[in-house]
Amino acid sequence: GMAADMKSGDGLDELTRAELFQGVENKPHWLGKSLGEPKRPAALTPNLLGDGWDEITQHMVPNRGKLVREGDELVLKQEGRMVGFMTLDLFFDLKEKTDFVVYLDVMSSDNKRELVTREIMDPSVSVKYDTGPIRGRISNKGFAPVSFYVRGAQPKKGGERVKFDLRFQEWDDVRFRSIAVHAAPDTLACEFENGVVLVNPSLNSETLDLTTIFPRRSGYTHLKAEEPAGMENINDKYLPQVEQALSINNGKDVKNPSKLEVFERNAVFLTANRVTATDRPATLTTAPRPPATATTAPPPPATATTKPPAVTKCKDKNGQYKAHNNRKKKCNWLKESNNRALN
Repeated sequence: GMAADMKSGDGLDELTRAELFQGVENKPHWLGKSLGEPKRPAALTPNLLGDGWDEITQHMVPNRGKLVREGDELVLKQEGRMVGFMTLDLFFDLKEKTDFVVYLDVMSSDNKRELVTREIMDPSVSVKYDTGPIRGRISNKGFAPVSFYVRGAQPKKGGERVKFDLRFQEWDDVRFRSIAVHAAPDTLACEFENGVVLVNPSLNSETLDLTTIFPRRSGYTHLKAEEPAGMENINDKYLPQVEQALSINNGKDVKNPSKLEVFERNAVFLTANRVTATDRPATLTTAPRPPATATTAPPPPATATTKPPAVTKCKDKNGQYKAHNNRKKKCNWLKESNNRALN
């Protein structure tokens, strides 16, 4: 895989095209169709907050808000003075220097018809780290996955309890279907009809178990890339990356798919046994979501097809019933120019 810092030019163009065209095979679109959303191998490791809301909430402290269980969801509701931000602090233990990632399945809850987005401000982390998380964004139009990635978190010798805060813009409720913290790099595993792609954003090499991530795939083979023309003109600072890319794309079979090494800030493209997109359903990023319950989502606002409560008196000032489409109807079904139901 090409490292993130590599630039084109001086003989590099051919090498950067290797993964797009299956190396020396020179086949465009060789991966075929995607078989679903990228998988997050970190989610296969234990959740440092525990399992189930009863355990997870023991590792949380709300500030200017309170936590309420509603069916399968956890809701952060505003409480107290509306100064600063409504905040949810997460607490978990790290024993040694490691990457960690925070996964949320979350939405804003405000009952507004129009799309409303709000930010989760840059989280603060109570320990030193190599690179930190950046802010996220949620909306009121449905649950969405949000993640925060920290590279090289450094607890004190012997381990340390880490505080990670989530500060929410505005004061409407925030609804969660899942919250998890994993002490692992936020690697991505993407599956296609003709192969797979593994991406490692960490500053360290990572070993992945393909037999667990893709249990129905086999026959993994590295792409074959050739030394690019004009190799002698490549800037010296890029040579280590070029040599690494050639060593990865060597055309060899993967002998032990349970221990595939992906170098730091790099990717590996592999061919595999073919699976057509219609043979299997799309996979989710994390574990299947719990079924919806009667209290899972707030009721929708009244529309032309959502019958509001009955209204008994609906005569105008002259004692006459108003009509709609030449028919007398109850007032709660009448529409005015502002598109709101009469009361």
